[in-house]
Amino acid sequence: MKKKFLIVVVSFVILFLSINYFNLRITGLVSSDVSVSIKERTIGEVLFNYTYMIDMADVQDIFLEFINTGTTSYTAQMREFIYLYGEGGLILKANYFDSIVSLTPGDRRSFITHFSPPQTGLYYIKVNVPYDARVIETWGVFYVTSIEYPEINITPPTIPAGVGVGGGLLPIRPIIDFIPNITLVLDYPKEIHLRPGKSTLLGIKATNFGNISLHDVRIYISAPNLIDFEVYPKQIASLSVNDSVTFLLSIDTKENIPYGSYPIDFKITCEETEKFGSITMNIVSYYIPPEQEVRERILNYEYLITELEREISSAYSKGVNVTKAEIHLERARINVEAAKEFFNLKNYDKANEKLDEAEEDLKKAVFELANAALEIYIPPAFSPILILIIGIVMGIIFVFILESHKKKKKKRPKLLRAVEEEIET
Repeated sequence: MKKKFLIVVVSFVILFLSINYFNLRITGLVSSDVSVSIKERTIGEVLFNYTYMIDMADVQDIFLEFINTGTTSYTAQMREFIYLYGEGGLILKANYFDSIVSLTPGDRRSFITHFSPPQTGLYYIKVNVPYDARVIETWGVFYVTSIEYPEINITPPTIPAGVGVGGGLLPIRPIIDFIPNITLVLDYPKEIHLRPGKSTLLGIKATNFGNISLHDVRIYISAPNLIDFEVYPKQIASLSVNDSVTFLLSIDTKENIPYGSYPIDFKITCEETEKFGSITMNIVSYYIPPEQEVRERILNYEYLITELEREISSAYSKGVNVTKAEIHLERARINVEAAKEFFNLKNYDKANEKLDEAEEDLKKAVFELANAALEIYIPPAFSPILILIIGIVMGIIFVFILESHKKKKKKRPKLLRAVEEEIET
């Protein structure tokens, strides 16, 4: 009897630990851990948590934490911006700048902000943390709706005109009955050369070569504080098998940036995996002919246009409304063709003007494409593995209860058992 009791207790302990373990994993918490090679072991990590969908009557609680996970001390400041997506792009609705704090190795700084949405729609959260000689940045996205939706088969919330939710439902990850192959491959320039005060547009392509879709795909950037950068799109809901997403990284260097090599570290992360990369930015002192600069920009933008055409075509085949993305991509193509004409006339200033216009349209194209296909990923309350563990534990408990019941029946007097069997028949 003691052995049975012990087995049942152990089973419940396993069940309790399993539930707590998986609940800790399913929190919607995202993190960034980007190493910096300018100073050895100068590392910062951002923890960022919020609710993916709220009602107009609710308050969005945003948790932010920055941790010095390196071996050097430095100062850091957490900055948070909340934007509403509309016809004019991203409209700033709120911001918060934390105080500048000194962090020794292992120290952390955290706070919670409370945002009351002024209207329904699609909102973006930008988290920006300058630390040491670096800046780390990432984005999040959430919906504000005026209707209470059931837990499953949720109708898409009210969002700005022209932004569709692919599939019509908020996706819940399906139960996987096979061993998943999660393969995220990155393609990006490993090295770039710029003069002080110059700018460039880089493409970071992520392709899903696995056998399951990837969810909540976003990018973290850690770059020197002597450059200004922006990334497009901010986040995509999912990346299907054999599909790609191109993140455009816009870089503007400052006039006073010293010559030398600077790492731009980044991480592509999703619910299933993460992948690190680094681009070496060389600030050079030698003269770069305008002809060479313009030619390289034209080739780069033509490549990006080709990649975005594929992504738009793939999204269209899935039923996504890609009209806005197509309009901006077509404008970019027209401006690149105009730049080529000015290049042939050796009018490099006009060519650069047209390429600047093309750059803006490329950014808008990838941003609108991401918004058109955006879905909010809601993790299931219990993972398939946890359900299996619960089933096994409950099965063990059931078997022992059944065996105990049978043995009790056998210990009853023969006359009583005979009477019970007579009644049952």
